[in-house]
Amino acid sequence: MVNKIPFDPNRELINPTGRSDARSEVQYIKDYLVEIARLIRNSRNQINGRFNSLESEIIQMAGELNELKTEVAETRTAVDSAIVFIKGLKDLLDAAIASGDPAELKKLSDELNAQQTALAEAIVTNTPAPPA
Repeated sequence: MVNKIPFDPNRELINPTGRSDARSEVQYIKDYLVEIARLIRNSRNQINGRFNSLESEIIQMAGELNELKTEVAETRTAVDSAIVFIKGLKDLLDAAIASGDPAELKKLSDELNAQQTALAEAIVTNTPAPPA
């Protein structure tokens, strides 16, 4: 930013006409201080603007982080449910094999087919479309 009033700290305090005039020197200093105040105000406004921008970005990122935490929790729940389902499936299969009854194996096969269909539909329904 360019100062409106150039300031030379080594400048002798004399007016442009070369005559010593206390009023013109006081005015020069006053004008210079006003310019400094303007520069400080402009800098403060720029800093405030950048701060507000950063604050908005942080708020947005916090929201995105909360969404991600929710998605991770939902995924964890789905994985835990799948583990329980697979363990239960193994137990059912072991019991059907141990029974030696072909009808029991057919019943288990039909039940697995129904569960597989329901699981596939749930995955398709709850999987978001890939970003375009």
